[in-house]
Amino acid sequence: MSAGKSDHKDEVGYVLKELKEGLPHGDIFDVKYGDASVDNCLELTKDESKSKPVIEVDNRRLKAKNQYLTLIMTDPDAPSPTNHTRAPYLHYIVTNARKMDFSDGTAICNYMGPNPPSGSGPHRYIFLLYISNDMVEHDNIDDSQRVQYPIHEFVRTYNLGLEAAKYFITSG
Repeated sequence: MSAGKSDHKDEVGYVLKELKEGLPHGDIFDVKYGDASVDNCLELTKDESKSKPVIEVDNRRLKAKNQYLTLIMTDPDAPSPTNHTRAPYLHYIVTNARKMDFSDGTAICNYMGPNPPSGSGPHRYIFLLYISNDMVEHDNIDDSQRVQYPIHEFVRTYNLGLEAAKYFITSG
C-alpha cells in the first residue's frame, strides 16, 4: 500500500486536519518520553525521542468503550516544513490494543524515532489515537512503505474513528 506521487499533498492535508480535529481531546491520552509529556508545545531532541514512548489512555474519558485502539505517529513535514515531498512520513502504527497502555497491541510499523535532516527546521511529530469496533487485519509495514504513507486510506479501510491527537516538535 503506497500513495501515488500526486496524493501526498492531500495526505498531508488530511493528517493536519486530523490533528486539528483531535486536539481538543488530546488530554485523553498521554505520550511520555522519559519524564517529558507531549503537550503540543514540547520540543524534544532526536536523542530524547529516539526510543518508543510510553503511551497511556484514560479509559474513563474515551467516547466509546470496549473497542480497539490504534495509534499512528507521522511527520507531515518531511523532508522539511516547506517541502512535503516525502510526507506524510510514517513513524509508528500499533493496532488492536485493548489495554490502555497498548501493551497488548500489535505494532504493524515498528517505532522509528524522529530524524529530520540537519538544517531542515522544525518538524511536527503527530500522534493520532483512533478507535474501532473491529480488529485491524493488516500486514506489517516495512521501511520502504513509510514515505508518503496513505494514512487516510488506512483509516478509511479499517473504519477508524479519531479519538484524540497531539504532537511534539523536533528540529533538524
